[in-house]
Amino acid sequence: MNCVGNEMNIIMASDDEYARIMAASINSICKCNIRAELLKVYIIDAGISDINKKYIKNIKKRYNNLEICFIDFERYKDIVEKLVKKTNPPLPLITFARLFIANMIPDDKVLYVDCDTICVGDLEEFWNINLNGKMIAGVQDTVNDEIKKQIGLKPDDPYINAGVILIDLKKWRDNDCVNKAIDYINRNNGYVMHNDQGVLNALFKDDIKIVNLKYNAMTPIFKISRNKIMKYFNLRNYYDENEIRQAIKFPIFVHFVRFTTSRPWEENCSHPMKKLFQDNYEEVFKTDLKLKPYRESKGQRIVYEVLEFCPYFMYRLLIKISALKGK
Repeated sequence: MNCVGNEMNIIMASDDEYARIMAASINSICKCNIRAELLKVYIIDAGISDINKKYIKNIKKRYNNLEICFIDFERYKDIVEKLVKKTNPPLPLITFARLFIANMIPDDKVLYVDCDTICVGDLEEFWNINLNGKMIAGVQDTVNDEIKKQIGLKPDDPYINAGVILIDLKKWRDNDCVNKAIDYINRNNGYVMHNDQGVLNALFKDDIKIVNLKYNAMTPIFKISRNKIMKYFNLRNYYDENEIRQAIKFPIFVHFVRFTTSRPWEENCSHPMKKLFQDNYEEVFKTDLKLKPYRESKGQRIVYEVLEFCPYFMYRLLIKISALKGK
């Protein structure tokens, strides 16, 4: 499963709304992996405009080792529309594109990367990680036992965030996983908690390898302590303090999931790594980033600040008071 000739296959998915965010992410991957002989980036295209495709293709002018291939999502969209009755949380149907990757590209191994990420380090170590016979490698997500139960998992079963995952596509094909995913969604009447991420975790619980947090450093670790993460998400276990510190200090991917703050392309973002995104965006588009509106109530902002900067019991007290006021 090691890469041959230091070549890496990466796949991403976007509609036109997220195309420029994805472009910044692709630029960051190239910038941090100039030693790779070839970065083959597949883009699952759900309606990306010609102008945004042009900007994405122009990234190749700066990085000779980049190859870009667009994949039309339309035929898979028809399948997903017939399958999925409701998304939870509400998301575009392209999020389910991950389930069909094995049918989209010929490679035996691929790194799937969400648009809302920025690469900060060399990917070679992650790309060459030993999967030990597993099908997927990813970072443990902040999901509690109750959510696991809803998709048929036991408390000790692994649950990964699907935003950055290394996939053994050969094993995926050999095990007919595309059809298994379709059957699973059908058995659940077109509804699965956490959408395709829930499908992946439910179906392949015995084929998941948990990897270092640095490969998918999500917002909570930058905003609140491990102790608060454990309490807020009601977790029984999580990465230890040292692993969290190292992931904050030396991340490979920063994943801008929304948690107590907006995201770097939105107003009022307080994420400490937001400039990484903004710098990559401006490098691609040669213009200052125009922030999108982000509206949150004053009350919600106060709740977030209490969660971040005060003892956890004060956050719980505030939530309790707010609930009482709402009665």
